Amino acid sequence: MGRTTKQYIFGSKKRRSAARISQFAEVRDAYNASVSNKENIPPPQARVPIQKMETTESHNHTVLVEKRYRNEKKRSTRAKKSLTKSRDQVKMQSILVEKALHSAKEMNSSLESLINEVEVLKVTVRLIRKQNHQLSMQVARFPKQKEGAISRAAAKEQDARPHLNLKENGVIPDQIQDLILHLVAEGVGRMHIEPVIMVVIETLGIERVGHISPRSISRIILEGGIAGDLLVVEKMTAANSLTYSGDGMTHKKINLEGRHMNAINEEGNRTRLFLGVTSAPNHKSETQLEGLQNCLQDICSTYNESPKGIINKADPREMIVKVRGTNTDHAADQKKLVKLLQQLWE
Repeated sequence: MGRTTKQYIFGSKKRRSAARISQFAEVRDAYNASVSNKENIPPPQARVPIQKMETTESHNHTVLVEKRYRNEKKRSTRAKKSLTKSRDQVKMQSILVEKALHSAKEMNSSLESLINEVEVLKVTVRLIRKQNHQLSMQVARFPKQKEGAISRAAAKEQDARPHLNLKENGVIPDQIQDLILHLVAEGVGRMHIEPVIMVVIETLGIERVGHISPRSISRIILEGGIAGDLLVVEKMTAANSLTYSGDGMTHKKINLEGRHMNAINEEGNRTRLFLGVTSAPNHKSETQLEGLQNCLQDICSTYNESPKGIINKADPREMIVKVRGTNTDHAADQKKLVKLLQQLWE
């Protein structure tokens, strides 16, 4: 026999029966014989009968068909399995995708909640920083606030104690000026006015605030004299009648004259006005009258230079005319002075 070849059917795992194996062996041997012994083929008259050849061919065709059928069946089975596997994979992929989408949604919601929490934390951090800054500023301001509170408490305690302000914003109050004028009128010298005030207020337990210099006291005395002149003119101008009184004396060979006026207004109220003490060259009646006129002229000039005097001028002649009486002793010079005044009235 010629060379034999093995035929393999790939992908088949089914075991064949003994009849099928013998059938395939016959077909194989016939095929091999036809291929390897071409030159030994008998003449046509010696060939196998046609009927037998047809049977063999039909058998081979059947085997081939069966083989193709099995192969197609296997392919179909594999395709079905592959399709089922693909469907399962698709289902698994869809499940995984759904799970992934669900996880993504959960992660998105978690991310949004985290973002919101972060924003809230940022706002909280800003508020905490602001509060910390405020607290640090309060701590930094505390020493000054403490000093201010202590100073205010000390000032309040000091204000609660009785005190006498000799000056208010650098200005001596009117009541202190009146006090100084009263002390001067009582004979206290300008150099001793402040010590006298200190002795009195310390005795009463009153604290002194401020200081008064002798220069300021001198100015107060001068201003008090001017204010007194203005008051005298106002009283004499408003009076219906005046009564003159005066007297003179000699001190260390210097003639001194003192004068007063008693004013009576429309309501009958009486006011005693001091015209001051002046020196005179002699004690004659004419000199006394001239001194009275000069005194009235001086106080009227002072009044006319004041704001009130600019509007309503004061005339010393009107004041002389208002003199309705005198209060003097019975000396000859005083009697003659009364006659001179009567001549002025006339």
